[in-house]
Amino acid sequence: MPAWLVALRAEYAQAGRQPAEITLVAANSEAVAGTVAEHGVDLGFVEGPSAPRGLRSGAGPAVLSLLAVHENVAASLLAVVPVPGLELGRRLRAVWAGAAQPPSGPARDLVAVAIRLGAPPEPA
Repeated sequence: MPAWLVALRAEYAQAGRQPAEITLVAANSEAVAGTVAEHGVDLGFVEGPSAPRGLRSGAGPAVLSLLAVHENVAASLLAVVPVPGLELGRRLRAVWAGAAQPPSGPARDLVAVAIRLGAPPEPA
């Protein structure tokens, strides 16, 4: 998510647009779906193969947990151990209430950035 937010900010700056005010709140998928359904936020990202009942969804990229431990791996506090055939990636799905398209403005722009960029690159 942070990479998508940085990319969205850069796109707005390049287009001469005022940066969008976006708040990132981490919560489990059930809480996110509830907040979106109650119109507490315009857009949320959840895990799972389909959108929660009553919400619309769009494509979402995979997110790997290696991002959470990048600094520890870089500092050699943790080591990456490849396991052939093991897939621990997670897929996020953008969800919103109402129309078939995400709400206009920053919410729709962020979905477009996420689709275009796909999963954030794995840290080196």
